[in-house]
Amino acid sequence: MQHYNFALVFVGFQRCCLYLSIVKELSKSYNVAILPQEIDKKTSSRINITNTSFLELCKDLGADIIYNEKITADIEILPQTHYSQITINKINANIASQKTFWLSGVAMGNAQYKYLFGKKIDKILVIDRQFYDFRVKNFENEKPEFKNDEILEIGIPYKKHPIFPTFGIDYLIANPTPFSFCNFQDRLVYLENVLSILEKIDESDLVALKPHNADERADYIVNNKIYIFLTLNFIIPFHLIIDRFCRFFIHISALGGVSDFFIQILIAIKYYQVMKRAKNLKELTKWHNLNLELFLPNVKKGLITGRSNSIWHGLFLKKPTYNCIDATKPYYSDTKMHKYSMKYLNVHGNYNNLHFDEGLFKRIKEQTRGIDTVSLLKEELETLLKN
Repeated sequence: MQHYNFALVFVGFQRCCLYLSIVKELSKSYNVAILPQEIDKKTSSRINITNTSFLELCKDLGADIIYNEKITADIEILPQTHYSQITINKINANIASQKTFWLSGVAMGNAQYKYLFGKKIDKILVIDRQFYDFRVKNFENEKPEFKNDEILEIGIPYKKHPIFPTFGIDYLIANPTPFSFCNFQDRLVYLENVLSILEKIDESDLVALKPHNADERADYIVNNKIYIFLTLNFIIPFHLIIDRFCRFFIHISALGGVSDFFIQILIAIKYYQVMKRAKNLKELTKWHNLNLELFLPNVKKGLITGRSNSIWHGLFLKKPTYNCIDATKPYYSDTKMHKYSMKYLNVHGNYNNLHFDEGLFKRIKEQTRGIDTVSLLKEELETLLKN
C-alpha cells in the first residue's frame, strides 16, 4: 500500500485552489497525492473541463492523482463541501491517515460540518481566524466545539508562493457571485457602475475581466444569445437607439417579464461597452477560470468587483478594492452569510472615484498576512513525523 505525507481530497477546483501551492512547494520534499471524488452531474457540466485542467496542473507540479487505490497518509486534508455519506465512506475506506484536517472556506466557518457524518477532525484550517470567529459568533446555527488548539490559521499562500508569477495587469474586474443580485435590474446597475470607474482609469492601463468561475461555459451576468446578436457588426452602430428604446419601453411597461427581456438587452449593451475597454482574462491565460486569488497578487493597481469574497482577497493583499454595488441595495437573502460577510468587510459602493480608504486594510490583521501557509503545513507534518 502506497504511503503519502499529504493526501488531498479533491471535490472541485474552487474549493481546492490551495492545493496548487501545497503541491508546488511540498512535493519537492514530500509525497503528495490528490484523490478526486465524484461530483454531481449538474456541477460537473459547469466546471468539468476546468477540474480536469486543474488536476493536470497538479500532476505537472508533482502530485500523484489517485482514484480508487487504497493508501496510507500522514495528513489528510478535506475541503469543506456537501459530502454524501457514500463519499465519506469511500474516503474512509481508501485513506488511512494519522491526522485529518478540514479546510474551511474564507467566509464559511463551520458550515457543512454535518456532512462529514461524524468523521473525526483533528484540526480545522481557517484562512482568517478573526473572520472565522465572526462567522461562528454571528451566523452559525450548528457550532461544533473546536478547541483553540484545534483551529489552525493558515492565511493565503499565493503572494509568497505564486502559481503564475509572470502574469500581470493593472486592474482586474471580477464579476461577483450570481446571488449578489436580486434581479436583472441589479445586474444592469452593477455594469453601469463598473463603466463609471473604468472611465476614470488611465487609457494606457491594462484591464482584464474575469467572469465568475461558477460556470466555465459562459458569463452568467449576460444572456449569451442576446449578446452575440447585439455584437454583430451591423447591429453595433444602433446600440444607442436600442438603449433608448428599451429604457422607454421598460418605463411604460407594467409587465415584469417583458421588462426583464429589455433589461437583458441593456445588460448586453453595457457588457459590450465594458469589453471594449477590458480584455477577457481568457485572452491572457489558459487558466482564466481558476480562482481569482491566484492572479490577484500580480494585479498592480486595483480590483473591481461587487458583493463578493473577492473583497477579502483584495484587502488581504492591500490592493485598492472597488465594490460596484451600493450599500443600500437589497440582498438576495437576509439569512445567507453573504450579507454578514459584506457587513464585516465594510467595502460598499466606492466606485465614484479611484481614491481608496486604506484604513479598510486593517480589517485583516498583519499577523494573518504574515503567515506562510506552506511552511505551516510543513511544520505540522514534521511535528507529526517526530512523534
